[in-house]
Amino acid sequence: MDNLLPTGMWKDLGTFNDIVYAFDANKTIDIHINTDSERDNDFELVYCQDQENGTLGKLLSAKVGGVSINDDAGSNENGEDDLETDSKVPDIRLASLRDFPSLIALERMFYVAAERKAAPSLQTLDETTPYYYVAPDGSNVLNVLWKNQEKACVDKVQQMLDYVLEGGRIKLEQAGDQLVLRINSVNDGNYFQPVNVGYGYSYILSLLTSLALATEGSYIIVENPEAHLHPAAQAKVMNVLIEVALERNIQLIVETHSDHVLNTTLRAVKENRLTVNDLQVLFFSNSNEDNGHTAAHVRNLEINELGHIMNPPLNFFEQYSIDLRALYTPKVSHE
Repeated sequence: MDNLLPTGMWKDLGTFNDIVYAFDANKTIDIHINTDSERDNDFELVYCQDQENGTLGKLLSAKVGGVSINDDAGSNENGEDDLETDSKVPDIRLASLRDFPSLIALERMFYVAAERKAAPSLQTLDETTPYYYVAPDGSNVLNVLWKNQEKACVDKVQQMLDYVLEGGRIKLEQAGDQLVLRINSVNDGNYFQPVNVGYGYSYILSLLTSLALATEGSYIIVENPEAHLHPAAQAKVMNVLIEVALERNIQLIVETHSDHVLNTTLRAVKENRLTVNDLQVLFFSNSNEDNGHTAAHVRNLEINELGHIMNPPLNFFEQYSIDLRALYTPKVSHE
């Protein structure tokens, strides 16, 4: 907690200066965390660049429930934070998120990155693979599946795969020190290397494995669940995400560019599988300011009980409709 790590097991964002807002005079990164706990449910963390290690962020101030938990070394004589004097940066040391029971749930997090890999045909058996850690790029997925055989993880993944990609089957076996994955796309008993089957079958395995392992109150972050899937499968994988999130009280964050993923979610509202309070659709955009800076904007779109977005942004997921109107407009003769 005392250090902000832009580069690590989950992400490679470079140095602190690579991610801090370029036009912030104080050059700080602020993180605000809310939980549903009765106590210790509001956290404010402010980081500046670590002078000894420019890659890291150093904790500058920390508040829990609005109350500062660091000393006054970082404040000037007026009681205001002094962000420019390096010598006055407080030396805050917090062991970890485990200091606060309300944040332990953050350890039950699954992150499925956009740059994930397709599951390989072969993977060396690795006894050190954590049971519940699916790498963001999916690189250890065969070992995670193998380690969780007793929890019927492969069977759970199989059920979801069969629904998303009709007839899809997987077989995971051990051959010496290797794990061998084979896939069938039509349930006819013949299994092939992943490279010889549609790319979506192996590409979706890390996402489905994360869903199979996620327990009550977990967090799942998914970038582009639609990648390498045809439209019907995109809709079905979103249905699976919604079902698992509701069933296990999971906070689900999905980043998408797919109208099929969005429309499936809106249909869930209309069909009473989700309420308008279960769902937030956030639209990110930017604008050029008069001072020459670029400002980022996050808009929480209003959704009614029919699953309609009220006052959507211009051209928001409109390409499909635009194409249909063009296709069904009578052709103009140039004679």
